[in-house]
Amino acid sequence: MEMMELLGRYVPDTPVYAKIRAGRDVREEAVKLARMGVKCIIIEGSLSLEEDVDVPIALSQVNDALVKGINSQTGNILRNEVKIAVRTKIRNPRDIFALNCLGADAAICNPGELIAGSSYARQLSLVLGMRAEIGTLMGAAGLSMMNSVIGNRGILRADHYVPKEIAELLGVDFIGT
Repeated sequence: MEMMELLGRYVPDTPVYAKIRAGRDVREEAVKLARMGVKCIIIEGSLSLEEDVDVPIALSQVNDALVKGINSQTGNILRNEVKIAVRTKIRNPRDIFALNCLGADAAICNPGELIAGSSYARQLSLVLGMRAEIGTLMGAAGLSMMNSVIGNRGILRADHYVPKEIAELLGVDFIGT
């Protein structure tokens, strides 16, 4: 808390970003950071169950907590004051789209991790291709603006490979419901 007060006093217009690890107490930690005035929370972890809590579940929990949380000073909903970014291994554009649907404003991806030893031109081509595919996924969902994707879990559906408990934690319905 002291650090946030010092930053607010000496550099008031500088946005503060905080990185947290996906874990069991990620929800409480995110709400605490948002109430302290952090402008962006970066959730870091894995897409698989290698972690204590994997990133999609942590992201879903953080988004829910910030939507329900109120800033006691301004009376605003915390989610309207804080951006959520996710740093994890991205396998394809569908991962980014799913993370956006679960509540991420941004997915931090290093194109060098996807194409080892590649040139800047190849990395740029990859990013532009991913952007085009995300646009295609948005079009298939009937959406034209990214703001309508962020936090819209109604777009996602779980199939028989996803355990019921995981789908409930994510807030995602099963196919056909």
